[in-house]
Amino acid sequence: MADNTPTSTASGLHEVIVTLPRPAIIALAVLLLAGALLSAWFAALSPQQSVQEVAKSVLLILLPMLVVIAAAIGIRRTSTTQVDQLVTAFLEETVLERFALACRHHEEHPYPFSEVALARGTCGRSYVEFRLTSDCRRCQQHPQRPLAPPATVWVKMNVINFEVGSSVRLVWRKPQPQDKLFDRANLAEVFGHPLLSALKMTIQGSVEEDYKVRAVFEPTADGHLLAHLSFRQKLRDHFLASPFLKRYYAEDATILVGVLFSELSKAALLPPPNPPDD
Repeated sequence: MADNTPTSTASGLHEVIVTLPRPAIIALAVLLLAGALLSAWFAALSPQQSVQEVAKSVLLILLPMLVVIAAAIGIRRTSTTQVDQLVTAFLEETVLERFALACRHHEEHPYPFSEVALARGTCGRSYVEFRLTSDCRRCQQHPQRPLAPPATVWVKMNVINFEVGSSVRLVWRKPQPQDKLFDRANLAEVFGHPLLSALKMTIQGSVEEDYKVRAVFEPTADGHLLAHLSFRQKLRDHFLASPFLKRYYAEDATILVGVLFSELSKAALLPPPNPPDD
């Protein structure tokens, strides 16, 4: 409990300073800086020992305050435009690069797709769509590997929410399965679901990584089934400033999509892809 007190106090003070008018923040910063410089001067040059001790004590109080003021000024200067740029770069560049890498080496490390393209950019929003396809001619060299038809997947990163999803047409002539939401509490139910049991590796792996998996099913006019699949994780903190976490979540999205469509293909739930034109 004692370890949390300074953090809470500093956080509360930080929030109060951020809400002050800009002239008040600047005046407070100038006042604290002048006080810190004056205290440093007395601590170093005063001939009286008692004055030096008081100046040092005041300096120890003012320096953390200056750090809080500097952080508050930085936040006031940071607009949503900069945040949008970070989100866009992560989605349109980092995630796309991981998908492209998996597609490029899809034979060495089995991946159901060989090409990826940015189908819809962020346009200032928090999600993008990717179009994933397979080279049918190249995959004919490995007829034992089921071929996934073209797919559109979307990735959303709303600062503290990360989500991967896709709407997939499935070959399913049986009665419409029940919509489902899976997390750690009911993970065992996936093995009894008539359709989602074919995706047990995808769902179990996602839930173990703290994703919540949502599946909503919609019948189509041609007798197929449209499955809206979503894998969503609510984060405790944003990860835009961490290259390690950005790499982790970009790779996580790539692996999730690969395992998902590999399981769908293996279970013969996907309609056959159109043959290539000669």
